[in-house]
Amino acid sequence: MNLRPFPFGIQPEVSGPGVDERGADTTNRLLLHGARYHARKAVFVSRELGETPDWRADRLSIRIALALREELGVGPGDLVALSLPLTVQWALAERAVWGLGAATVPLTAGQSPGRAVKAVLASSSDCDALLDRGGTLDTPERASAFRAAARDVSKDEVASIEPDGPLRQREWVERIERFLERFPSERGRRNLLALGEPHAAARALVYAGWADGLTTVVFGSEDRGGGSATRRFANLVELNGGIDG
Repeated sequence: MNLRPFPFGIQPEVSGPGVDERGADTTNRLLLHGARYHARKAVFVSRELGETPDWRADRLSIRIALALREELGVGPGDLVALSLPLTVQWALAERAVWGLGAATVPLTAGQSPGRAVKAVLASSSDCDALLDRGGTLDTPERASAFRAAARDVSKDEVASIEPDGPLRQREWVERIERFLERFPSERGRRNLLALGEPHAAARALVYAGWADGLTTVVFGSEDRGGGSATRRFANLVELNGGIDG
């Protein structure tokens, strides 16, 4: 029996024993799908990390999650504050938090969470430290357990506490879907994100690219490898239309 049409990027092949057919009802499921079904050289390009292929983005994110869980005790329902520019490190960390069933609290520089949080990531060095610690915890069994737990997080679980209120897993999916309706994915497409603030609309672009299995998200002000295949997003006016709300 074939899976029902997958609404983003690459269609799964054929269902079988143990295949979950509930579809793309959570952001966790979308990102798990993109990690498995993709056709691109890299999911992210950045000055800090260069080209990041899908397998590496998946694994690095899992290592952050393992460190958050094992060393800082982050689990379902907890809050993790992120006070970082919108980079690859942000995407890896936020996906890790979501996969644990916890929620992120985006902060601007110097801003206080204003609520009880389990952890605060305030610099790229904080992410690097978690990656180092997570590397010692990373095993195939733990990675599989993380993916299974992430898949089971409810679509109604709060994923982030934005300045204008909480966004649930399913509401992030809706934003990603609206972005892809306006800017359909295609093989070889590159989205250049020249925005440093982690606005929800800009993050929807990042996760839409990660989920669709086709698009490469380029962080920074230029894309030397994209040419005419590059869409440039340098302000929130364009991103906000049809995505927020």
